[in-house]
Amino acid sequence: MRKLAIIHFSPLELYPPVMNWLHFLERHGEQSLEIVVYTRTADREMEKFFPVSGRIKIKRLGSGVGGNAISRYLNYLRYYMFTFMSLLRWKPDTVLYYETLSALPAIWYGRSGNRKARIFAHYHEYITAAEYDEGMSINKRAHRLEKKTYPLYEWISHTNSDRMRLFREDNQNIRDDQVHILPNYPPVSWQHLNDQQVKNDLARFVYVGALSLDNMFTAEFAQWIIGQQGKAEWDIYSNNITADARQYIESLHSAYIHFWGGVDYFRLPHQLKDYDIGIILYKGTILNYVYNAPNKLFEYLACGLDVWFPEIMESCRPFITRNAYPQVKSVDFNALHDVNLASMQKRAGMRFKPSVYYCERVFPALYKKITLDSRME
Repeated sequence: MRKLAIIHFSPLELYPPVMNWLHFLERHGEQSLEIVVYTRTADREMEKFFPVSGRIKIKRLGSGVGGNAISRYLNYLRYYMFTFMSLLRWKPDTVLYYETLSALPAIWYGRSGNRKARIFAHYHEYITAAEYDEGMSINKRAHRLEKKTYPLYEWISHTNSDRMRLFREDNQNIRDDQVHILPNYPPVSWQHLNDQQVKNDLARFVYVGALSLDNMFTAEFAQWIIGQQGKAEWDIYSNNITADARQYIESLHSAYIHFWGGVDYFRLPHQLKDYDIGIILYKGTILNYVYNAPNKLFEYLACGLDVWFPEIMESCRPFITRNAYPQVKSVDFNALHDVNLASMQKRAGMRFKPSVYYCERVFPALYKKITLDSRME
């Protein structure tokens, strides 16, 4: 019996790529692969993620939300010790962890619990050396240990090649055979094959995901929507919106902008089918945003929507379309007054080209590495 432990410090419900991976394991994984996930509990408002079958066990240890710095620090240590002790008792042969905040139990286990265990690491985000130094102490200390242990890892992945390039510049003790690219694609069940060419007179924009004012073009886009004077409207779905962003949206009292709260990830295909254009709003305040091809880019495309992204986002540029729709367009969000809505929506003479970016095309490489390569005797 092979045993795979997955360590994801942050609640799974906030990370669609992890939920998609678990669904993939349920559908395609061998019956002989036993899987236990260690994570934390999401907010009460969020619908809990549960595997369809009982083959995957999820252990959630508190939310760790709120309290002072000392209580939060103790919550981290409690999670780490619980996970580490559970690994020692269960003895998995493979441990996959996500992000530096999840690293400590995996490294402790690999060093002192089971030296034959293989360690896999995946990073949702890219964090610079300076950001590690200036960030939380526990994350900084964990990354120091990561850097010393990287040569022993079996697998290290990032979501795109730009982030991996930066990561390898920061960590030069990593071998070519260790690195992999694991993009954030939705399931193929999201595939939309409607080749409608004609758009409605009213352009319906949608945004899904975390929203803020500081590092996103939230205010700029809202003002542009209002300036369209009824030619466009914007719906927002988010269960992770900052207080000032929500207050700002509500203060506009616009008939063309609507905030709908959160929506369960797996209901998104049904929700998105009625829109025309999905937007991405990240400003290039940090390299992580500049070199980002977020999951919402591929989710919008899968549902047949055009996509607008800020031109500062370098890692979205390879997906810009030419003479095909759904269209992916780079937009200067600092000069939205120059954007002509009618021109941006034209599809005349273009061919329909449905999305090909689905997680079932990228997960097999990770699965094969976990199941075929092993130090088990």
